[in-house]
Amino acid sequence: MVELTAELEALRESCSTQKKRITDAMQSMLRDLSEISPNYANAAKKVSNLESGSGDVTQRLEASEKELAECRLQLQQNELKNKTLQETIAEQEKTKRQLEEQVDALNEKLAASGGDVETHVSDEAKEQHTKQVAALRDEIAQKSKRIEELTVGSVRRCTSTCCRFSCITFCFVSCEVD
Repeated sequence: MVELTAELEALRESCSTQKKRITDAMQSMLRDLSEISPNYANAAKKVSNLESGSGDVTQRLEASEKELAECRLQLQQNELKNKTLQETIAEQEKTKRQLEEQVDALNEKLAASGGDVETHVSDEAKEQHTKQVAALRDEIAQKSKRIEELTVGSVRRCTSTCCRFSCITFCFVSCEVD
């Protein structure tokens, strides 16, 4: 019976030692858990905020992308309209030039048939005059086109209250330009 008592005592000591170890381990885990708990709560809160914030950012990004697409479309439409208008202007300038040449030719005929003073002008002088006028008109047309090309790239809206222009244009008076 002494053996059994000794064995029982050994088991009790072993059980007590294991109980202490388990209790110490549990207390250590509870301490660690209590330290981690606020960090977890903060992390969960941050994740929640980021998730809700990313939804707002996504919505704003989609709205901005939609607005950008609309602006690009409007820009393409305006460029196409501008190109069409430039072609129309070029055609009208060509027609105007042809009409001016016809007027010059008719004036020459009228002058030639109308008086003796004008008849002394040689055909060569008339031809040279016509060529000079045509060359000057070509030069004016080229310079006008170049001016138009230069101004199209840097058009600004005049915001001055003294300016009488309400459309997008250069303000050639002494107004401040945006």
